[in-house]
Amino acid sequence: MFKSGDKSLCNNYCPISILSHIAKVFERLVHVRLSSFLEKNNIVSNFQLGFRPAHSTQHAINYSHEKFLQALDNNEHVAAVFLDSSKAFDIVNHEILLCKLQKYGVHGMTSDFFHSYLSNRCHCQFTKFGETESSRLNTTCGVPQGSILDPLLFLLYINDLPQASAFQPVLFADDTCLFSKSNCMRTVQAAVNGKIKHVNDWLISNKLTLNCSKTKFVVLTRSHELQKIKINVVARTVEEVNQVKIDLFQREPSKRNVENIQCNMQRP
Repeated sequence: MFKSGDKSLCNNYCPISILSHIAKVFERLVHVRLSSFLEKNNIVSNFQLGFRPAHSTQHAINYSHEKFLQALDNNEHVAAVFLDSSKAFDIVNHEILLCKLQKYGVHGMTSDFFHSYLSNRCHCQFTKFGETESSRLNTTCGVPQGSILDPLLFLLYINDLPQASAFQPVLFADDTCLFSKSNCMRTVQAAVNGKIKHVNDWLISNKLTLNCSKTKFVVLTRSHELQKIKINVVARTVEEVNQVKIDLFQREPSKRNVENIQCNMQRP
């Protein structure tokens, strides 16, 4: 499925699984049972606001909005980093996912079902252009995109990210915002760099990749003195911007104009 950009570039397309109606009905039944188990036992991280009942992008925006304004009201500086993962749904490691499912209490026949569901998905991967189809290959990683279960399985795959990285992010599926606040800009810089390192270590351990070119950060402050900070990830400098537009957030905060920040964020 085409996403955006240049149609001649393969990276601008998202793979979609073609499933039968019977398979989707069965997946829906499994999804209902698994979701009920997760909610009953409070397993899904409170920082995860995507693909969950009674949660939406508005909750993520409101939470971040409140945290940013509290910091500004206390005359603190805020640096917010918006992280982008590369093809996260497509490269989920099946072995790691099954281990995490068992850790969360999915045992016995249910565990065997998910092992069967993820394994030996034969002849599922091919490309069609017009009437021409490529040869078909088996899928050895990733959750089946377009299926009923794939969002829930992905949430469980990244569920331990906040705990492992020792920070409180705002998560909406694979979209992640982490921020730090302090009266000292240098303290903010050190804290954010430390948090990003923790996140990158977690991603490497879970065989995921951070898209450095699409990772950006913004600075919110009442100070009129220009004080640049430097944020790095994987030996690359993260670009500082005055405008961020991703799936989760669409705000245009001016770095030095607090009134503009308040207007765009619809502060009362």
